[in-house]
Amino acid sequence: MRKKFITFILVGMVCLFQSCHQHDDIFPHEPGTEDEIVLTAKIGPAPTRMSQVADNTYVFDAGDSIRVVGWTGAYAAVPDASNPSEYAKWWINSVVIYNGRKWTATPYMRWQNGEGIEHHFVSWYPAGIAIAPRDDLKSISHLSTDTYNPDILVASTSLTRPSDNRVNLHFSHLLSRFDLHLRFVDYYQDITNISVTSELTVDATINLIAGNLTQGSVSATVSVDEVAPTEGNTWSGSRIVVPQNTDGCSLTIKFVANGKDYSMHYTHPSLHFEQGKRTTLRLLVSKDDILLQGVGVSAWSEGSSLGDADAEESGK
Repeated sequence: MRKKFITFILVGMVCLFQSCHQHDDIFPHEPGTEDEIVLTAKIGPAPTRMSQVADNTYVFDAGDSIRVVGWTGAYAAVPDASNPSEYAKWWINSVVIYNGRKWTATPYMRWQNGEGIEHHFVSWYPAGIAIAPRDDLKSISHLSTDTYNPDILVASTSLTRPSDNRVNLHFSHLLSRFDLHLRFVDYYQDITNISVTSELTVDATINLIAGNLTQGSVSATVSVDEVAPTEGNTWSGSRIVVPQNTDGCSLTIKFVANGKDYSMHYTHPSLHFEQGKRTTLRLLVSKDDILLQGVGVSAWSEGSSLGDADAEESGK
């Protein structure tokens, strides 16, 4: 698997919650000091606002951003979002933006002074799904629609300051991916206008600190987005979905062929959508019915790593 690395050069300095004077001990005036934190992020493939370049490898697009928060002490002692007196415990709370060539973080981030201090980092993509300290990072509401359906990534790590000042963040997928492959029998000619919908649970409560979520109870009819246009008699689509076990997953498949409009239905007895995994369903559309060709759950294959060596190249 081809890997790339892009260093997060964390520059710029602003104050988060109170005056700069009050937080001079947390945020220094100038970046680039020996205390500067350098982040390397390893991510998996994500179709939302990311581009596929080759070999199932994905890179961020210009304008993408992640948020990174950090605190010290016990990991369980994450600052309380409902208590303003604890806001200062967020010694890191930065948005890191990719401009197509490099990453820039605001505010600038550095290690806390002192030996043997345990530092905790949590990061997520997209950056806007939660804002500390306004939001309770242990209880973020998520609702997927046809117009808003991001692939949510989260990463966390704990460590004392290493000699190279580097923090490696390994992002994982909080949601699940549904891949659908259709093959039409030769009876159908000149196939166009394929659309696929299904009724699924679309809401969840996300715990960014623990890196997990709880399925909600809101159901809606959603679309499976085309990822490979009809070529001959095949079609492929995909959708990011809330992890869930369906008790009878129904699909409505509409298309135009032979100069006629068709609307067909298929119900699978049970489909499992697991966190961080890919569920693949293969169907044969025959003249009178839709037949199962295969179903399976597999790892959501890893994509690119973003770090040092190819920072300039990967932004092209």
